[in-house]
Amino acid sequence: MGLNETRVGLAPPPWLHALARLNLSNARTADWMVQVGHLCETPEEALKYGFLDHIEDSEEGAEEHAIAQLKRLADIPWNARVSAKLGARKELLQLLDGDLLETVDCIVGDEFQTVATALMASLKKK
Repeated sequence: MGLNETRVGLAPPPWLHALARLNLSNARTADWMVQVGHLCETPEEALKYGFLDHIEDSEEGAEEHAIAQLKRLADIPWNARVSAKLGARKELLQLLDGDLLETVDCIVGDEFQTVATALMASLKKK
């Protein structure tokens, strides 16, 4: 689990930086992870950096935790929760709105296509 875009030759779009800064443990760590394409090696590492909110050891525990979280959310008035979430994500939504063409240009570019082809070939060997 992580942010491997740079490892495969995809220049991370500005919204990815904003998303990482918003959700990961701190801005400096988020910037570093995006720059180097860091991948977490364990669930505990993913939890430490903020990729995960919670770890469960069993399927039953995960199900119980998920149900408890859904019940908590169900108790909150829908409109208030949606407004609060949109307000917290306003900057990210603005970046997403204007960045699509830049991301598409990067994906169809020669550099990315060369790296993606090499990556797919290496995965086929595994």
